[in-house]
Amino acid sequence: MLREAAPDALAVRLPGEAEWVAFAGGEAHERYPWDPPGGPATTGVQDVVARANVAEAGLDGPSPVAMYPLGASRPYGLMDLAGNVWEWTAT
Repeated sequence: MLREAAPDALAVRLPGEAEWVAFAGGEAHERYPWDPPGGPATTGVQDVVARANVAEAGLDGPSPVAMYPLGASRPYGLMDLAGNVWEWTAT
């Protein structure tokens, strides 16, 4: 049985690829989402480990969203746009 969502229900969806790229900080693929537009770029492994759940962090699984506050994207402040999970998009 298909139910209609309540008028105040929160819609949740995956972003399209263009949306994900924009939210992650733009077309500059040589930088991480937390790096400020125009630089400087994060280069050290320990700097990445402090900002994202990557293999080098040794957690061996997903971590709670916002566990890495230093990893918030710039300029939007979104969490987990690098590391933690596979970056899936609707497109």
